[in-house]
Amino acid sequence: MRYFITGATGFIGSRLAKKLLEREGSTVYFLVRERRLAKAEALRRRWGVGAERAIPGPGDLTLPRLGVSDADLERLRGVDHMFHLAPGDDSRASAEAREAAEQEREGLAAAEETIKRREADLAEVERRLATSQRELETNASRRSAELLAEHTAVSEPVAKAMAENARRLTGAAYALSVTGIAGPDGGTEEKPVGTLFLGLAGPDGAMARRYRYLGDRERVRRLATQTALELLRRSLLGLRH
Repeated sequence: MRYFITGATGFIGSRLAKKLLEREGSTVYFLVRERRLAKAEALRRRWGVGAERAIPGPGDLTLPRLGVSDADLERLRGVDHMFHLAPGDDSRASAEAREAAEQEREGLAAAEETIKRREADLAEVERRLATSQRELETNASRRSAELLAEHTAVSEPVAKAMAENARRLTGAAYALSVTGIAGPDGGTEEKPVGTLFLGLAGPDGAMARRYRYLGDRERVRRLATQTALELLRRSLLGLRH
């Protein structure tokens, strides 16, 4: 798992980072001010991990995008969990900090338990999706075959069916789907590059819509993701799509 932490150089944050790094295969990215990069390196050595697992990124909580550079922002796109901790005074473990130590330990334990539950949930979703994929590969339904034959994979009915199936297989309240042509090639006159269909399934039914985005492959994919999340947000708020 990959984590991103603000305040990792603080009293609580450094202990949380150490706990996360004790998890096998984990990687921790943490935000630090430029002037505290030396302390970040000392913390990494204290945590006992290599530079490829504890990765500091210069930034500032008071700046737009946390002051993170484009290059560092690109590295953070695959992060699984984020922890935002308020900055504190690291110069000493104050009396107040000592008095709050027990609460901090309880908070860390609660955070670790939340991570375990989240990982278990993700593992179950992956298991269900893997099972459904095997079932579809070995027992492709006549309805699915007819749907693809009639509308092709990049179409509104297929996007809608994908969302419905994802919701049914995972047991989620809502499910999103996307099918399209992100580029750089594969487009046609009817469906040029940048054409996508986004699907949303929820308790009140399912829907799908066609969109067209301009730009390179990464920009098309990013805009599709943002639009899909906006569809979900409006649905949760009871707004019209």
